[in-house]
Amino acid sequence: MAWDCCLVDSNILLRAALRDDPDHALVRSALAKLISADTALYFTHQNIAEFWNAATRPVEMNGFGLSVEDAEREVEIIERGMRLLPDSAAVYRE
Repeated sequence: MAWDCCLVDSNILLRAALRDDPDHALVRSALAKLISADTALYFTHQNIAEFWNAATRPVEMNGFGLSVEDAEREVEIIERGMRLLPDSAAVYRE
């Protein structure tokens, strides 16, 4: 089944960014397959907010403990490799 586009969940973004996550290789492989099939990958402002919250939260508080600088670098990678799907009533309906 081929998809034209895919909204990438925040948990996928986190696992793709965090190389020591147990699901990192699986997530990267799945994203690579979507990209090779010319699937447009999208993210939203909400995805980035959720990513940032979990990525920068301390490990002892069930976060990933990234520094602000590391989280910024990962967000820049997301922004370069995926398309922003801006919030709007049309997006909500879709």
